[in-house]
Amino acid sequence: MRLLFYVYSICLAMALSKADTLPNFVFILADDQGWNALSTPMDPNEPGSGSAYYDTPRLAQLAADGMRFSQAYAPAPTCSPSRHAILFGRSPTSLRIFDADNIKNYDAQISETLPHTLKRIRPEYVCAHLGKWHIEPSPGEMGYDVHDGSMMNRDGNTDNPEDPKLIFDLSRRSAAFMAEQVEADRPFIIQISHYANHLTYEARPETIRKYETERSDKATPYQNSPLWAGMNEDLDTGVGIVLDQIDALGIADSTYVIYTADNGYEAKTDFGKPVHERGYYKAYPQRSHKYHVSEGGIRVPFIIRGPGIPANSYSSAAVVGTDLFATVMDLSGWLGRYACACGRREHRGSCGQRG
Repeated sequence: MRLLFYVYSICLAMALSKADTLPNFVFILADDQGWNALSTPMDPNEPGSGSAYYDTPRLAQLAADGMRFSQAYAPAPTCSPSRHAILFGRSPTSLRIFDADNIKNYDAQISETLPHTLKRIRPEYVCAHLGKWHIEPSPGEMGYDVHDGSMMNRDGNTDNPEDPKLIFDLSRRSAAFMAEQVEADRPFIIQISHYANHLTYEARPETIRKYETERSDKATPYQNSPLWAGMNEDLDTGVGIVLDQIDALGIADSTYVIYTADNGYEAKTDFGKPVHERGYYKAYPQRSHKYHVSEGGIRVPFIIRGPGIPANSYSSAAVVGTDLFATVMDLSGWLGRYACACGRREHRGSCGQRG
């Protein structure tokens, strides 16, 4: 909830003075991307919180235009629990979903999701989810007006060498969705859920060559795969397509862009090991990787840009992916209108649905 309180304190006066102006939300969710996967350090005082090997210039610009959070955490160390938690604004424990295979037996009502709740509060919003889903039921049942259906990990794999992990198809379709909503003068929220950087790793040949040649001297004992680095940079380029469209549409001043990941880097080396025996991998100096609640498994990049957010700013406040639910509700004009995710004013938060 600290993200909510921080952003809310910045934007409250603006929201009150422009109560009829609804912001747009572009939420970009990377897959299996650790805390230090960006060329911009998440903590300006800690060089290890960024990468000298990976090159992510578009996310560097997003950070320069907005705020970085150095203590940002995924709700879980695996994808499906994190995605459920973001969708419902609740911890995986409260939803009773604990692993990537248990995607049906969550303890919540469909009506409690972010899009259903947002549209009860502000029916004007068009809600979209494009890309990886890994949740049941379908995005349509969960409240999204525009979506790709129930897409899973392998649906992002492709034989097209110029569109690894469908990064560019997904980014261009997201850009087209935004253009359609702006043309129709409709506020929108879109979650762009990338398949990168999930297994199987894919990258454009020319991006891989960049890390085999001109950036090879920047490799470290922990970050040294041209394939993974190329995929990570291709993802950054896809983010740039979306950012360029926001600028082209003239909506940067009314659009919040939020970037984070569902969990840390993919690896399977530490399975079954106690914490003190877990090693160091891409996330070094953090220990371990995805599947573990060590820092390497749950600490992720987190950037937000939008109205009222100071440029090139930084916060050490602890934030988690579940904060997004309440943050979106307040910035879209909730302002105490409802005190409960069920949307019933008389509950005043007493029904416990937010968990």
